[in-house]
Amino acid sequence: MLRPCSIPPASLRRLPIALALAAVSAPGCTVEGEPALGEREVALADPSPERPIAIPGAGSVCGQERAPALLVVDPAAAEQLVAPGQTLRLELENHHASSGVATIDVDVHHERGGQTFPSIHEVTLLGGVGRTTVVELPVGALGLPTAPLALSGQLVVTARVDYDDGTDTVVDGATRLFFHPADGGWRIYDEATRTERYRGGALDDDMQRWAAEHPGARFGPAWIEKVADDTSWRPTTDGLDGAEPEPEHAHGDAPASADHLALAPGSAALPSAAGELAVGAGPAAFTTVKFCFEQKSLFTDAGHGEDYWTSNTNTARSVAGTRITIYRNGSPSTQWLGDGIGDDDPGKGCTTSFAPAATFTFRAYARAMVQGNEIDVESVQSESTVFDLPQSIYVGGAGGTYDVTYDPGSDLFNVMAAASQGLYRHAGGLSGKTFDIRVHADDSYASTNYAGNSALIYIEDGDEAKKFIITHELGHTVGGQATGGRLVGNDCSFDSISCPSSGSHSMTSKEYSNCAIGEGFAHFYAADIWNDHYENSCVFEYWGSGTPAIDCEGSSASYPSAYMESACDPTYDGRGVELDWLRQFWDVHTEGSDPSMNQMLAWMDGATAWGTTNGYDRLDAAANAYGGAINSNWDGNKGANGVDH
Repeated sequence: MLRPCSIPPASLRRLPIALALAAVSAPGCTVEGEPALGEREVALADPSPERPIAIPGAGSVCGQERAPALLVVDPAAAEQLVAPGQTLRLELENHHASSGVATIDVDVHHERGGQTFPSIHEVTLLGGVGRTTVVELPVGALGLPTAPLALSGQLVVTARVDYDDGTDTVVDGATRLFFHPADGGWRIYDEATRTERYRGGALDDDMQRWAAEHPGARFGPAWIEKVADDTSWRPTTDGLDGAEPEPEHAHGDAPASADHLALAPGSAALPSAAGELAVGAGPAAFTTVKFCFEQKSLFTDAGHGEDYWTSNTNTARSVAGTRITIYRNGSPSTQWLGDGIGDDDPGKGCTTSFAPAATFTFRAYARAMVQGNEIDVESVQSESTVFDLPQSIYVGGAGGTYDVTYDPGSDLFNVMAAASQGLYRHAGGLSGKTFDIRVHADDSYASTNYAGNSALIYIEDGDEAKKFIITHELGHTVGGQATGGRLVGNDCSFDSISCPSSGSHSMTSKEYSNCAIGEGFAHFYAADIWNDHYENSCVFEYWGSGTPAIDCEGSSASYPSAYMESACDPTYDGRGVELDWLRQFWDVHTEGSDPSMNQMLAWMDGATAWGTTNGYDRLDAAANAYGGAINSNWDGNKGANGVDH
């Protein structure tokens, strides 16, 4: 977790260590009012880790006032001018009782190539929750460039802590810092300063598109801002009385105007005398590059007559909204890939735009953001949630769109792909939810299941390659979240020996009606993910039967219509069969004017909460109240499917 100084300590108590790049100071001094060395260890980080140098204790005060903290909220303290002889001050706050050894790594990224200092310093981390160890890093030893930069460089500082009591190793990182050469040293600043003062960072993604749409326009770097709600652009004034201020360093050694404007080789855009940029005569001057990814995934229950993701081999597929880090010449940019919803920009599985003339590498995560909902997939065991793509792509000045295929070979990524496709097809009108999925669940987690009216799902060993069961469990969570819990928490304890499939909780067992409704809806949700509901066929691949391919549109010898009435002995009142409810929901969804999934969930959400045996009555009353195609499709099929009990 990245921890700036401004985060309240209470939010960090779950972490055993927090790391913050806190201030700039001259070496060999402490600050009045700080604890003595008995409470805070201070060490000078030398490029040779064998030679840590202790800083004098309390009472040794700098000859001049110490520079303020870099990462506090006060904007005046968010930027520092650092001379070669000064140091960066790291504060490592321990959230663990044990002491340990902290190894500090610093990565320097800039347009002329990055330089990494692995294990630049090792220091003893003081034991005790809340105790702070301070490390001073000499700026002159970091190899920062002294020649002017067109774009801000970046400092990535991480700490690895190995605890003396054998506790798991902890790795933490400081909030991102940026720099550029200035005044015989370097200006070092946080991300907010980079964006607000130097007009960089947050503007990267759309600046070149705006410029291409306004050929011949002239604009100063201080009067273009992003309109957050629609990603369009408009001029604004940042100065007093409507005057346009000229950003500091607009003519020379800082990235004030170029941080958001990467020009193609040979571009006609040049700095003007007024410190503005004259945009070239057409889009060619603002060539960009983006990447569209396909992830390989394998589903053993595919290819039985459904319409989507039908191959049961390891196949490259576009995955909506994957979390990915793109390293441009080593400088990282982390984003959610497009989910393909709405205006489809940047497109399903695609990045936003980058400046070309660079080498790109990539890291993918078992996470996705789809229709405003986050999917986080982790392992109950120890499988990695990160995959570093082996591709390294050099893009010259021509730009364009590059297709990238990668194969994580991971159960976590396999599950994430299926869940992402589920929310891509049907999020049920939900937004702002986080779906947590735990893979490799064992018996202590009750195997594959959902956790009540929450967005927590467990997938046991052997199910991570079954797209129907993954989206079945997702259907439980979507249905539960969208209906106030009406479709979850069902009583599936009724054991009937009156059906060919005796026992409870199977596709063809007789259940209390609330169990049959809840399970039938989850089956229906999965069926609708993988089938085109505008066609006259539907196949559901069932994992619990020797005859797995179920026709959810019509009758078959193994699975006749109105199964409870056809194959099970009475009594029927207050009872149901999952198969019958799967078909009923499918018919309501696909006949007539085809009510949407969101409309169906709204209908069920409007029903009075039902108990163990009165689910049909409550849904019937809600359909009458909802009216339209919901009601006509419901009434037209409830008898034929045998759910009217």
